[in-house]
Amino acid sequence: NPQPMELELEKVYLPCLLVTKKRYAGYMYEHEGQAEGELDVKGVESVRRDGCPAVVKMVDKCLRLLFATGDLSAVKAYVLRQCDKLQSGRASVQDFIIASEVRLGTYASESSAPPAAQVAMRRHKCDVRDTPDLGERVPFVVVHSPNAPLARLKESARRPEELLFQNGGAKLELNAGYYILKRILPALDRLFSLIGVDVFGWYRLEMRRTLRTALDRAPTDRSYFKGTMLQYCKSEHCVLCDAQCKEVLCDSCAGTHALADFRAKTPADFRAKTPAHFRATMPADFAPGAPAALALRLRLRLLEQRHDALVRACMRCEGSHSRDVSCVSLDCPALYARLKLGRQQQTAIEHSARAERMLSLAGQSTSAFM
Repeated sequence: NPQPMELELEKVYLPCLLVTKKRYAGYMYEHEGQAEGELDVKGVESVRRDGCPAVVKMVDKCLRLLFATGDLSAVKAYVLRQCDKLQSGRASVQDFIIASEVRLGTYASESSAPPAAQVAMRRHKCDVRDTPDLGERVPFVVVHSPNAPLARLKESARRPEELLFQNGGAKLELNAGYYILKRILPALDRLFSLIGVDVFGWYRLEMRRTLRTALDRAPTDRSYFKGTMLQYCKSEHCVLCDAQCKEVLCDSCAGTHALADFRAKTPADFRAKTPAHFRATMPADFAPGAPAALALRLRLRLLEQRHDALVRACMRCEGSHSRDVSCVSLDCPALYARLKLGRQQQTAIEHSARAERMLSLAGQSTSAFM
Protein backbone atom coordinates (compact mmCIF):
# COMPACT_ATOMS: atom_id res chain seq x y z
CA ASN A 1 0.00 0.00 0.00
CA PRO A 2 1.20 3.53 -0.72
CA GLN A 3 2.24 5.73 2.15
CA PRO A 4 -0.43 8.10 3.49
CA MET A 5 -0.37 11.55 1.85
CA GLU A 6 -0.93 14.86 3.56
CA LEU A 7 -3.25 17.07 1.49
CA GLU A 8 -2.77 20.82 1.60
CA LEU A 9 -5.88 23.00 1.45
CA GLU A 10 -5.25 25.65 -1.18
CA LYS A 11 -8.42 27.73 -1.24
CA VAL A 12 -12.16 27.75 -0.58
CA TYR A 13 -14.70 29.42 -2.88
CA LEU A 14 -17.79 30.94 -1.28
CA PRO A 15 -19.91 31.74 -3.24
CA CYS A 16 -18.92 30.47 -6.67
CA LEU A 17 -20.15 29.63 -10.16
CA LEU A 18 -18.84 26.44 -11.78
CA VAL A 19 -19.49 26.67 -15.52
CA THR A 20 -17.39 23.83 -16.96
CA LYS A 21 -13.98 22.34 -16.44
CA LYS A 22 -11.41 25.13 -16.07
CA ARG A 23 -14.15 27.75 -16.26
CA TYR A 24 -15.31 29.05 -12.90
CA ALA A 25 -15.51 32.18 -10.75
CA GLY A 26 -15.95 32.83 -7.06
CA TYR A 27 -14.83 34.60 -3.94
CA MET A 28 -11.58 32.95 -2.86
CA TYR A 29 -10.49 32.40 0.78
CA GLU A 30 -6.94 31.09 1.32
CA HIS A 31 -6.63 31.08 5.14
CA GLU A 32 -8.83 31.28 8.20
CA GLY A 33 -7.88 34.83 9.10
CA GLN A 34 -9.04 36.23 5.73
CA ALA A 35 -12.04 38.44 6.48
CA GLU A 36 -13.11 39.21 2.90
CA GLY A 37 -12.94 37.01 -0.15
CA GLU A 38 -11.01 37.90 -3.29
CA LEU A 39 -12.61 37.46 -6.69
CA ASP A 40 -10.86 34.65 -8.58
CA VAL A 41 -11.87 33.97 -12.18
CA LYS A 42 -10.62 31.25 -14.52
CA GLY A 43 -11.55 30.84 -18.18
CA VAL A 44 -14.46 33.31 -18.06
CA GLU A 45 -14.77 36.32 -20.39
CA SER A 46 -13.58 38.76 -17.73
CA VAL A 47 -10.04 37.34 -18.02
CA ARG A 48 -10.01 36.40 -21.71
CA ARG A 49 -8.34 38.49 -24.42
CA ASP A 50 -10.44 37.46 -27.42
CA GLY A 51 -13.33 39.82 -26.60
CA CYS A 52 -13.76 43.55 -26.19
CA PRO A 53 -13.09 45.54 -22.99
CA ALA A 54 -16.82 46.26 -22.55
CA VAL A 55 -17.57 42.54 -22.10
CA VAL A 56 -14.66 42.18 -19.65
CA LYS A 57 -15.86 45.11 -17.54
CA MET A 58 -19.52 44.08 -17.54
CA VAL A 59 -18.87 40.43 -16.64
CA ASP A 60 -16.50 41.46 -13.85
CA LYS A 61 -18.95 44.01 -12.44
CA CYS A 62 -21.90 41.60 -12.62
CA LEU A 63 -19.95 38.89 -10.81
CA ARG A 64 -18.94 41.30 -8.07
CA LEU A 65 -22.51 42.53 -7.67
CA LEU A 66 -23.85 38.99 -7.53
CA PHE A 67 -21.29 37.68 -5.03
CA ALA A 68 -21.25 40.78 -2.82
CA THR A 69 -24.98 41.49 -2.61
CA GLY A 70 -26.80 38.46 -4.03
CA ASP A 71 -29.28 40.96 -5.50
CA LEU A 72 -30.22 40.01 -9.06
CA SER A 73 -32.26 43.22 -9.46
CA ALA A 74 -29.05 45.27 -9.03
CA VAL A 75 -27.34 43.11 -11.66
CA LYS A 76 -30.27 43.52 -14.05
CA ALA A 77 -30.38 47.29 -13.56
CA TYR A 78 -26.66 47.53 -14.27
CA VAL A 79 -26.89 45.40 -17.44
CA LEU A 80 -29.83 47.37 -18.84
CA ARG A 81 -28.15 50.65 -17.97
CA GLN A 82 -24.99 49.69 -19.85
CA CYS A 83 -26.97 48.43 -22.87
CA ASP A 84 -28.88 51.71 -22.97
CA LYS A 85 -25.59 53.62 -22.75
CA LEU A 86 -24.35 51.77 -25.84
CA GLN A 87 -27.57 52.20 -27.80
CA SER A 88 -27.79 55.93 -27.07
CA GLY A 89 -24.23 56.58 -28.24
CA ARG A 90 -22.78 57.51 -24.84
CA ALA A 91 -20.29 54.63 -24.65
CA SER A 92 -16.62 55.03 -25.49
CA VAL A 93 -15.41 53.45 -28.72
CA GLN A 94 -12.31 52.22 -26.88
CA ASP A 95 -14.40 49.70 -24.94
CA PHE A 96 -15.65 48.04 -28.13
CA ILE A 97 -12.42 47.43 -30.01
CA ILE A 98 -11.90 43.70 -30.59
CA ALA A 99 -8.36 42.39 -31.12
CA SER A 100 -8.13 38.91 -32.67
CA GLU A 101 -5.16 36.87 -33.80
CA VAL A 102 -4.49 36.83 -37.54
CA ARG A 103 -2.53 34.22 -39.52
CA LEU A 104 -2.46 35.43 -43.10
CA GLY A 105 -1.62 32.74 -45.61
CA THR A 106 -3.22 29.91 -43.63
CA TYR A 107 -6.85 30.46 -44.65
CA ALA A 108 -8.51 28.38 -47.33
CA SER A 109 -9.62 31.45 -49.27
CA GLU A 110 -9.82 35.17 -48.87
CA SER A 111 -13.60 35.10 -48.54
CA SER A 112 -13.51 32.56 -45.68
CA ALA A 113 -11.08 34.58 -43.54
CA PRO A 114 -12.40 35.87 -40.18
CA PRO A 115 -13.21 39.58 -39.64
CA ALA A 116 -9.79 40.49 -38.21
CA ALA A 117 -8.10 38.89 -41.23
CA GLN A 118 -10.39 40.83 -43.58
CA VAL A 119 -9.31 44.06 -41.91
CA ALA A 120 -5.65 43.01 -42.13
CA MET A 121 -5.98 42.23 -45.85
CA ARG A 122 -7.57 45.62 -46.52
CA ARG A 123 -4.71 47.26 -44.63
CA HIS A 124 -2.22 45.30 -46.75
CA LYS A 125 -3.88 46.47 -49.99
CA CYS A 126 -3.50 50.09 -48.88
CA ASP A 127 0.11 49.65 -47.76
CA VAL A 128 2.11 46.52 -48.49
CA ARG A 129 4.36 47.28 -45.51
CA ASP A 130 1.36 47.26 -43.16
CA THR A 131 1.18 43.47 -42.87
CA PRO A 132 0.67 41.85 -39.44
CA ASP A 133 3.03 39.16 -38.25
CA LEU A 134 1.86 35.58 -37.84
CA GLY A 135 -0.31 35.44 -34.72
CA GLU A 136 -0.41 39.20 -34.26
CA ARG A 137 -3.63 40.65 -32.86
CA VAL A 138 -5.40 43.04 -35.25
CA PRO A 139 -7.92 45.52 -33.73
CA PHE A 140 -11.27 46.12 -35.39
CA VAL A 141 -14.76 47.39 -34.62
CA VAL A 142 -18.13 46.25 -35.94
CA VAL A 143 -20.15 49.05 -37.53
CA HIS A 144 -23.39 49.44 -39.42
CA SER A 145 -22.48 48.90 -43.05
CA PRO A 146 -23.78 51.96 -44.97
CA ASN A 147 -24.22 50.08 -48.25
CA ALA A 148 -25.67 46.82 -46.90
CA PRO A 149 -27.67 46.96 -43.64
CA LEU A 150 -27.81 43.15 -43.50
CA ALA A 151 -24.13 42.68 -44.32
CA ARG A 152 -22.19 39.80 -42.82
CA LEU A 153 -19.81 40.29 -39.94
CA LYS A 154 -16.64 40.24 -42.06
CA GLU A 155 -18.10 43.04 -44.23
CA SER A 156 -19.00 45.16 -41.19
CA ALA A 157 -15.59 44.90 -39.52
CA ARG A 158 -13.57 48.09 -39.92
CA ARG A 159 -10.36 49.55 -38.59
CA PRO A 160 -10.96 51.73 -35.49
CA GLU A 161 -9.35 54.64 -37.36
CA GLU A 162 -12.12 54.51 -39.96
CA LEU A 163 -14.71 55.09 -37.24
CA LEU A 164 -12.70 57.70 -35.31
CA PHE A 165 -11.32 59.80 -38.17
CA GLN A 166 -14.16 59.71 -40.68
CA ASN A 167 -14.00 62.67 -43.04
CA GLY A 168 -16.98 62.88 -45.36
CA GLY A 169 -18.56 59.89 -47.00
CA ALA A 170 -20.94 57.59 -45.17
CA LYS A 171 -21.03 58.25 -41.44
CA LEU A 172 -20.17 55.05 -39.59
CA GLU A 173 -21.63 54.06 -36.24
CA LEU A 174 -21.03 51.20 -33.83
CA ASN A 175 -23.36 48.25 -34.37
CA ALA A 176 -24.94 48.24 -30.91
CA GLY A 177 -27.16 45.28 -31.76
CA TYR A 178 -24.19 43.07 -32.58
CA TYR A 179 -22.26 43.95 -29.43
CA ILE A 180 -25.28 43.43 -27.19
CA LEU A 181 -26.80 40.31 -28.75
CA LYS A 182 -23.61 38.57 -29.89
CA ARG A 183 -21.02 39.63 -27.33
CA ILE A 184 -22.37 40.96 -24.04
CA LEU A 185 -25.55 38.97 -23.42
CA PRO A 186 -24.15 35.52 -24.47
CA ALA A 187 -21.20 35.98 -22.09
CA LEU A 188 -23.55 36.87 -19.23
CA ASP A 189 -26.03 34.13 -20.13
CA ARG A 190 -23.35 31.42 -19.86
CA LEU A 191 -22.90 32.42 -16.21
CA PHE A 192 -26.36 33.40 -15.04
CA SER A 193 -28.19 30.54 -16.76
CA LEU A 194 -26.67 28.32 -14.05
CA ILE A 195 -28.93 30.01 -11.48
CA GLY A 196 -32.02 30.07 -13.71
CA VAL A 197 -31.75 33.66 -14.97
CA ASP A 198 -32.72 34.55 -18.54
CA VAL A 199 -30.44 37.48 -19.41
CA PHE A 200 -31.89 37.73 -22.93
CA GLY A 201 -35.32 38.05 -21.34
CA TRP A 202 -34.14 41.10 -19.42
CA TYR A 203 -33.16 42.80 -22.64
CA ARG A 204 -36.14 41.60 -24.66
CA LEU A 205 -38.87 42.46 -22.15
CA GLU A 206 -37.55 45.32 -20.03
CA MET A 207 -35.11 47.25 -22.21
CA ARG A 208 -36.27 50.80 -22.86
CA ARG A 209 -34.23 52.85 -25.30
CA THR A 210 -33.66 56.44 -24.16
CA LEU A 211 -33.20 59.48 -26.32
CA ARG A 212 -29.72 60.42 -27.46
CA THR A 213 -28.32 63.53 -25.85
CA ALA A 214 -28.69 66.74 -27.82
CA LEU A 215 -24.95 66.97 -28.52
CA ASP A 216 -24.98 63.45 -30.01
CA ARG A 217 -27.88 64.29 -32.33
CA ALA A 218 -26.14 66.05 -35.17
CA PRO A 219 -28.37 68.06 -37.54
CA THR A 220 -29.47 66.08 -40.56
CA ASP A 221 -27.28 66.60 -43.62
CA ARG A 222 -28.41 65.04 -46.88
CA SER A 223 -25.07 65.54 -48.61
CA TYR A 224 -23.73 62.09 -47.71
CA PHE A 225 -24.91 58.55 -47.14
CA LYS A 226 -25.71 57.44 -43.62
CA GLY A 227 -24.76 54.30 -41.76
CA THR A 228 -28.14 53.76 -40.08
CA MET A 229 -31.77 54.57 -40.75
CA LEU A 230 -31.95 56.87 -37.71
CA GLN A 231 -29.29 59.13 -39.19
CA TYR A 232 -31.70 60.06 -41.99
CA CYS A 233 -34.37 61.15 -39.52
CA LYS A 234 -34.67 64.74 -38.39
CA SER A 235 -34.79 65.21 -34.63
CA GLU A 236 -38.01 66.77 -33.31
CA HIS A 237 -36.74 67.47 -29.81
CA CYS A 238 -35.56 70.68 -28.22
CA VAL A 239 -31.76 70.90 -27.97
CA LEU A 240 -32.02 72.31 -24.43
CA CYS A 241 -34.76 70.35 -22.64
CA ASP A 242 -35.48 67.42 -25.05
CA ALA A 243 -39.16 68.33 -25.21
CA GLN A 244 -40.90 67.43 -28.48
CA CYS A 245 -41.07 70.34 -30.91
CA LYS A 246 -40.79 71.01 -34.62
CA GLU A 247 -38.01 73.58 -34.34
CA VAL A 248 -34.60 73.54 -32.71
CA LEU A 249 -36.07 75.14 -29.53
CA CYS A 250 -39.43 74.55 -27.87
CA ASP A 251 -41.73 77.43 -26.90
CA SER A 252 -40.72 77.21 -23.24
CA CYS A 253 -36.96 77.40 -23.93
CA ALA A 254 -37.46 80.16 -26.48
CA GLY A 255 -39.03 82.24 -23.67
CA THR A 256 -37.36 83.95 -20.72
CA HIS A 257 -36.80 80.94 -18.42
CA ALA A 258 -34.34 78.97 -20.55
CA LEU A 259 -31.17 80.19 -18.84
CA ALA A 260 -32.43 79.38 -15.33
CA ASP A 261 -33.53 75.90 -16.41
CA PHE A 262 -30.23 75.25 -18.15
CA ARG A 263 -28.22 76.50 -15.16
CA ALA A 264 -30.16 74.18 -12.83
CA LYS A 265 -29.30 71.15 -14.98
CA THR A 266 -25.57 71.88 -15.37
CA PRO A 267 -22.98 70.22 -13.12
CA ALA A 268 -21.32 72.04 -10.26
CA ASP A 269 -17.92 72.26 -11.98
CA PHE A 270 -19.52 74.10 -14.88
CA ARG A 271 -21.20 76.62 -12.57
CA ALA A 272 -17.90 77.19 -10.79
CA LYS A 273 -16.09 77.99 -14.06
CA THR A 274 -18.83 80.27 -15.38
CA PRO A 275 -18.03 84.00 -15.02
CA ALA A 276 -19.98 85.94 -12.43
CA HIS A 277 -21.77 88.13 -14.97
CA PHE A 278 -23.12 84.94 -16.62
CA ARG A 279 -24.20 83.46 -13.29
CA ALA A 280 -26.17 86.58 -12.41
CA THR A 281 -29.94 86.51 -12.65
CA MET A 282 -31.25 87.68 -15.98
CA PRO A 283 -33.28 90.91 -15.88
CA ALA A 284 -37.04 90.58 -16.09
CA ASP A 285 -37.19 92.80 -19.17
CA PHE A 286 -34.64 90.74 -21.10
CA ALA A 287 -35.59 90.11 -24.71
CA PRO A 288 -37.46 86.78 -25.25
CA GLY A 289 -35.20 84.14 -26.72
CA ALA A 290 -31.98 85.74 -25.54
CA PRO A 291 -31.63 83.41 -22.50
CA ALA A 292 -31.88 80.38 -24.79
CA ALA A 293 -29.15 81.76 -27.04
CA LEU A 294 -27.00 82.47 -24.00
CA ALA A 295 -27.61 78.98 -22.62
CA LEU A 296 -26.41 77.47 -25.90
CA ARG A 297 -23.36 79.72 -25.83
CA LEU A 298 -22.59 78.58 -22.28
CA ARG A 299 -22.87 74.95 -23.36
CA LEU A 300 -20.45 75.64 -26.21
CA ARG A 301 -18.08 77.41 -23.82
CA LEU A 302 -18.05 74.39 -21.48
CA LEU A 303 -17.20 72.06 -24.37
CA GLU A 304 -14.43 74.38 -25.53
CA GLN A 305 -12.92 74.42 -22.02
CA ARG A 306 -12.94 70.62 -21.74
CA HIS A 307 -11.59 70.15 -25.26
CA ASP A 308 -8.85 72.70 -24.65
CA ALA A 309 -7.82 70.92 -21.42
CA LEU A 310 -7.46 67.62 -23.29
CA VAL A 311 -5.53 69.23 -26.14
CA ARG A 312 -3.12 70.79 -23.65
CA ALA A 313 -2.64 67.43 -21.93
CA CYS A 314 -1.87 65.79 -25.28
CA MET A 315 0.57 68.59 -26.11
CA ARG A 316 2.42 68.01 -22.85
CA CYS A 317 2.49 64.26 -23.50
CA GLU A 318 3.90 64.80 -27.01
CA GLY A 319 6.30 67.52 -25.91
CA SER A 320 4.93 69.68 -28.70
CA HIS A 321 3.91 73.35 -28.90
CA SER A 322 1.44 72.82 -31.75
CA ARG A 323 -2.27 72.47 -31.08
CA ASP A 324 -2.57 70.11 -34.06
CA VAL A 325 -2.18 66.93 -32.03
CA SER A 326 -0.78 64.16 -34.22
CA CYS A 327 -1.07 61.31 -31.69
CA VAL A 328 -3.38 58.51 -32.85
CA SER A 329 -2.62 55.91 -30.18
CA LEU A 330 -5.63 53.60 -29.81
CA ASP A 331 -4.52 52.72 -26.26
CA CYS A 332 -4.90 56.30 -24.97
CA PRO A 333 -8.31 57.22 -23.45
CA ALA A 334 -7.60 60.90 -24.13
CA LEU A 335 -7.78 60.27 -27.88
CA TYR A 336 -11.40 59.08 -27.74
CA ALA A 337 -12.48 61.83 -25.33
CA ARG A 338 -10.78 64.52 -27.44
CA LEU A 339 -12.40 63.36 -30.68
CA LYS A 340 -15.83 63.03 -29.06
CA LEU A 341 -15.63 66.52 -27.56
CA GLY A 342 -14.54 67.86 -30.94
CA ARG A 343 -17.63 66.36 -32.62
CA GLN A 344 -19.90 67.65 -29.85
CA GLN A 345 -18.33 71.08 -30.17
CA GLN A 346 -19.18 71.22 -33.87
CA THR A 347 -22.73 70.09 -33.10
CA ALA A 348 -23.06 72.77 -30.41
CA ILE A 349 -21.94 75.42 -32.92
CA GLU A 350 -24.59 74.25 -35.39
CA HIS A 351 -27.27 74.19 -32.67
CA SER A 352 -26.37 77.71 -31.61
CA ALA A 353 -26.44 79.01 -35.18
CA ARG A 354 -29.79 77.37 -35.91
CA ALA A 355 -31.28 78.68 -32.68
CA GLU A 356 -30.10 82.24 -33.33
CA ARG A 357 -31.47 82.05 -36.87
CA MET A 358 -34.80 80.80 -35.54
CA LEU A 359 -34.98 83.49 -32.85
CA SER A 360 -34.07 86.25 -35.28
CA LEU A 361 -36.82 85.14 -37.67
CA ALA A 362 -39.27 84.98 -34.77
CA GLY A 363 -38.27 88.51 -33.73
CA GLN A 364 -38.76 89.82 -37.27
CA SER A 365 -42.20 88.23 -37.54
CA THR A 366 -43.20 89.68 -34.15
CA SER A 367 -42.07 93.19 -35.05
CA ALA A 368 -43.95 92.94 -38.36
CA PHE A 369 -47.26 92.52 -36.54
CA MET A 370 -46.62 95.48 -34.21
